[in-house]
Amino acid sequence: MNDKLANPSAFAFGAFACALWMYSMISAGWFSAANHGWAIVAGFTLAGTGLVFAGIMEFFRGDTFQMVLFLFLGMAGWGYAMSAQWSFGKMASGYAGFGFLMGTVIFFILWLASFSIKKTMLQFFLLGLWISFVLWTIGAWGIHFLNIIGGYVGLATAILAFIIFFMEIFFTLTGETKKAGAVEGV
Repeated sequence: MNDKLANPSAFAFGAFACALWMYSMISAGWFSAANHGWAIVAGFTLAGTGLVFAGIMEFFRGDTFQMVLFLFLGMAGWGYAMSAQWSFGKMASGYAGFGFLMGTVIFFILWLASFSIKKTMLQFFLLGLWISFVLWTIGAWGIHFLNIIGGYVGLATAILAFIIFFMEIFFTLTGETKKAGAVEGV
């Protein structure tokens, strides 16, 4: 891994935590879907563009796992924002469920792969993420109360992302860079 480049994972987890929090508040029923404007902005900027940028930086650092994770998270952010902006209320929920299903499969595979790199906080984050996507998938297919549960699991997952964000910044600033990188062994 090229350690001469800045570690983009702190930014990536912070950005995704903000975007996931905004989306999950709506999904959990704290706010109506009519308030989805900020979630769209967060999807385009933080979760979309920001995470794609972080994924590209991870490519140059030589971290394939986090490159794939951040690029998929970025694409999911763009996908959510675009579908919410241009087809909100027009897309059949069953069809939207297949979009969530693709995320479920991708994040499940990444969760399984994360066991080979022994990053405990990242494993819990990915576990929460794919469980959220499972619930949102089934919710979009007609069992709507699971969207609310998925929203709460998404909020918990966003909190994990905020914790990883803090730990990445802390370990980088204290010079313990071996512990940074989605919190090695923590």
